[in-house]
Amino acid sequence: MNRTVALVLFCVAALPVLCQNTASSHEAAAAIWIPQPLLKFDDSSPSATVKKEMIASLKVADVTIELEQDTKLEAMQQRFGGTIGAEGDASESLHWLCLRGSDEAGPWVLWLESGEIDGPYVGGFEWLRVPGFAQFDERCAALPDTSRVELPINLRLGISESRVVHLLGHPTYRKGRVLAYEHEHDEIIRGEPFISDNGVYVTIRNGVVWAIQVWKTTSN
Repeated sequence: MNRTVALVLFCVAALPVLCQNTASSHEAAAAIWIPQPLLKFDDSSPSATVKKEMIASLKVADVTIELEQDTKLEAMQQRFGGTIGAEGDASESLHWLCLRGSDEAGPWVLWLESGEIDGPYVGGFEWLRVPGFAQFDERCAALPDTSRVELPINLRLGISESRVVHLLGHPTYRKGRVLAYEHEHDEIIRGEPFISDNGVYVTIRNGVVWAIQVWKTTSN
């Protein structure tokens, strides 16, 4: 199978958002750079069903990142390199840092993300497997070969769908290949009531985890 045919099949069957703006020659995919959500959200999404917070941090190489707390996106750029990207305005704005690495199963990309509500802090991330022929934008920093991504629960790329259900239970809802888990609880911060949300979204491809997206937000 040549590279062009493999690329087309990947775009159709896996994550087409990574293949937008392909060159007119059809020989090169757009370099991976801009993050894409696994789901599009709307007001009709079901209410949260997960009883406890699932993922509020991650570890990249030797750095622990606490979502919404203390870890600034700019500090991660200084630590890992790369360029901070930005798009959207006001409540739709998003800043990100693109990092790429690999493990025994192949290459992956990790976006550390900060939405309007997060200010300068990392509020979420997207982590997904990419094919060996994937091309990366030069603004996406390459991590050392020994770098690993670790989550506080045993959720990772490549585990089975049944293992995900064992870890997190039945999803709050499912859209296509994406399992969506939603948690919500009330908090009192400096005497004021807040709502803390934690969403975990997992894409299943060929029976295993292909992508993971996590957000944590606290709002009043």
